[in-house]
Amino acid sequence: MSQPLRTLPAPAKDSQPTDFNDLARLAGQNAIKNQFEQVLQQKPKKRNKTPFYLDEKGVWQSGDEGDTWICAPLHVRAMTRDPQNNEWGRLLEWHDADNTLHRVNVPAALMVGDGRDLARLLASGGLRMAPGSGNMQRLTAYVMTQSVENRARTVPSPGWHEGRYMLPSGETIGADNESSDAPELVYQAPSIITNPYTEKGDWKKHVAPLCVGNANLMMAVCIVLAGPMLRFANYGGGGFHFVGDSSTGKSTILKVAASMAGSPDIVREWRATANGLEGVATLYNDATIILDEMAQISPNEIGEAAYMLANGAGKSRSNRNGDARATAQWLTLILSAGEISLEQHMATVGKRARAGQMIRLADLPADAGQGLGAFGNLHGVKNPAAFSALLKERARKHYGGQWRPWIKVLANLPVAKQAVMLAHTRETMLDVLPQNSVPDGQTLRVLDRFALAAAAGELATEAGLTGWPTGEAIQAAKHCASAWLTERGGVGNLDKAALLAQVRAFFETCGESRFEHPHREGYRPVMNRAGFINDHMGKPVYMVLPEVMTRELCRGYRAASAKKWLIEEEWLIPAPDGRPHTRKRIRDLGLITVYIFDATAIHGEWPQTTPNPTSQGAPQ
Repeated sequence: MSQPLRTLPAPAKDSQPTDFNDLARLAGQNAIKNQFEQVLQQKPKKRNKTPFYLDEKGVWQSGDEGDTWICAPLHVRAMTRDPQNNEWGRLLEWHDADNTLHRVNVPAALMVGDGRDLARLLASGGLRMAPGSGNMQRLTAYVMTQSVENRARTVPSPGWHEGRYMLPSGETIGADNESSDAPELVYQAPSIITNPYTEKGDWKKHVAPLCVGNANLMMAVCIVLAGPMLRFANYGGGGFHFVGDSSTGKSTILKVAASMAGSPDIVREWRATANGLEGVATLYNDATIILDEMAQISPNEIGEAAYMLANGAGKSRSNRNGDARATAQWLTLILSAGEISLEQHMATVGKRARAGQMIRLADLPADAGQGLGAFGNLHGVKNPAAFSALLKERARKHYGGQWRPWIKVLANLPVAKQAVMLAHTRETMLDVLPQNSVPDGQTLRVLDRFALAAAAGELATEAGLTGWPTGEAIQAAKHCASAWLTERGGVGNLDKAALLAQVRAFFETCGESRFEHPHREGYRPVMNRAGFINDHMGKPVYMVLPEVMTRELCRGYRAASAKKWLIEEEWLIPAPDGRPHTRKRIRDLGLITVYIFDATAIHGEWPQTTPNPTSQGAPQ
């Protein structure tokens, strides 16, 4: 049986309603209806998706107690990422107090934290901002929360990317027929970069004419022009090092070369560690890095630095988790100067320069050989010192105007034309070789670099950028190439020449003190024996013991290559079966393995200090 409904007691007349039931009992159903209608008629308050906004005075944050100024106008232009869709960031733009535009890509990883890293980066670029740690966090929040439709691709270095050339400032130079829908490229710089390629005055009118008749000056300018051509020619890195006494004009050569591309301040010093040069090399990817005063870098590091700069790769490193980080890479030409060569610098700490190092950084004599220091034509100036001062003054006042037009020329130049010009200059460079000589690969590699510089100079002249006579750049390169060959000592293999010098020095030093005469009357053993002096097929010879051959004569070289070179030079007499060593019977030792060296071939004649072993009896 169902229970009757209970009736709730009516509220007291003076009580206040606490819910809709109370309101209905006290005021009726219409009161409830009126309440709903009032709510529905109210307009909802508009809420911004972000509390930040930007006006002509800067970036602001809205708040209940008023708006807070964060910084001067700062625009988030695009979201950036690398070609693998990693390393996301934001492309920011602002003007400093001098109204100079700054355009920097900021990695998103830099914005994780308390905002100090981002604030430091922007402050160093002249962005005015409110002080305080709280404002740093607001600044970071503003950059990270802005909704941006534009996208851009980051590149790890300036230089050529997808047919376009990017300057360190972020400016991109492309071909005239460049597609308008090509993706925007952004240089992922590690910090605020000062653009080295600035412009002032008229370089072609005031500096270029003084290079005519001065092979060193013209060659140096051509080396700078050739930097962006390396990739097209499919050449590796490397460069040239002007060597000469103090006040010869070496630094002037570098400043004139730098002025073609930008301010003479582009010239940097070798005074850095090999690691420190990595960042500089990356900045000058697909260009030419100019370094002065080689003696300022540690002789313990110069060899590694030369290899690193020419080979185009930094050291492999790991991140804080132990994972491998991306290795810095670049392709650059090197233009250097100093009072000593790389070989001399390394020798100060007892190191021997490898042929590979000397080929990567080929020595050029800074003295032009005409009694005028580094110069050959003073253009009417009274003496070399005054001419050097004039060059420096003009380089300070006129620079950089040809660099962007030159890049534009290369961007529009057909690959076939570049190949034809390079092939022509390459063939021309062979004229400097001695007649009937057979150059080794090392020589040809450096001559190719001369040819590239000559081709760059001629192409720039053809484009109307230098004002030089046609063929002048080629003649300057040939002059310098001939001087390099003379300084080098020929067209042969440098490693082979260094080995021969090492072997000759060994025998000249140790002839009597470490070699025994086993068949001489009154034979007496020697200390630290290296072998024996004897006769072989009517020739006075040194018989070198195997361990001495490997550890001392071939020290620093692959033993197989060293033995091959010694046989080619006819210093080392091979066995009848072609092997480099021979079995010989020596008194008190029996049948042993030795390497037989022709003493006459090494010394030119038998040393007078060593008695002819043929007069002391025949070997057993």
